[in-house]
Amino acid sequence: MENENSSFTFWANMKEAIEVYKDEKFKYRLYDAITEYGLYGVWPEEDGSIETQAIISFVQAIAPSLDKSRGYYEKMAEIGGKGGRKPKIADEQIKNATIEVTKRLRRVPTRGEIVEEISRLYGVNVDVRTISRKMNEQEKRLILAEVLKEKVDKIPFDF
Repeated sequence: MENENSSFTFWANMKEAIEVYKDEKFKYRLYDAITEYGLYGVWPEEDGSIETQAIISFVQAIAPSLDKSRGYYEKMAEIGGKGGRKPKIADEQIKNATIEVTKRLRRVPTRGEIVEEISRLYGVNVDVRTISRKMNEQEKRLILAEVLKEKVDKIPFDF
């Protein structure tokens, strides 16, 4: 089937809502209708009975949740196709990239410049926010002081 999923999310409150009914055949039809919609996107067929209308109403009520979980699954599959989560970068690699870019620029580098250097040195693409979390501005100034062999208080701090 074209709309086929290998799984879908089934929440406890769905089971609790179904368990309210006494008729086992009706509960089975509800479960069947939910799995048909959740896995294949197939709505229950209308046969004119009140029982079927109740099942369709039940599936309609939970369809947005099932569609959202399907959308999440598809989004994660797409992200996986793009290479997935960005690789982690070690603090030492960030420091080394910062030293290298500082030597080249002879000033305190921006986070973007550090990210570019990490990509050049290690072939790893990281988010700019990673740099701000892993290395604060004072650490970058200390690296610059070390590279330039100057006192930290003489280094301009204008970002």
